Amino acid sequence: MSDVIFEIDKKVILNYSWKKLVQLYTQDNHAHILVDQVKIKVENVISYLSAFRKILVEYYVNQGIKKEIPVEKYYRFKEDESFSNLIEFNAYGSKSITSDYDVSLAGPGVNIILRKLIEEFISQTSRTPAYAFDTNLYVAPELIVRETNLKYLERKIENYE
Repeated sequence: MSDVIFEIDKKVILNYSWKKLVQLYTQDNHAHILVDQVKIKVENVISYLSAFRKILVEYYVNQGIKKEIPVEKYYRFKEDESFSNLIEFNAYGSKSITSDYDVSLAGPGVNIILRKLIEEFISQTSRTPAYAFDTNLYVAPELIVRETNLKYLERKIENYE
């Protein structure tokens, strides 16, 4: 069953941009598309892809924090398992199923996470997240200080040699 689900995902992503799906839906909220000669309601496709894009982005961001941040550049922070507390991950936008998905990443190494996320997405779908899901990704690679990581940073500064 999972093979069928992922094949449908790929076929929809390869054959319909987010913009095209939204256009079909706004013209007729009962519109359907054909996937392998099977009718699927556009509203359901958009609802599914809207949730799927959020899961996908969150997965790649968290995977990137674990695997892609170069230890040699951020070794003083990454040695502590609370390194992920230094990364801000926020999504903004409307709750409408047709709206875009704006994601902001801030913190050390987020530019690397973003690059890997886009590369991986393109290798899997031959499309960018912006084309497939109207997902816009923004980064601010500076260190973000907030209440949850302030004590951690103060400890690191005190122990700095």
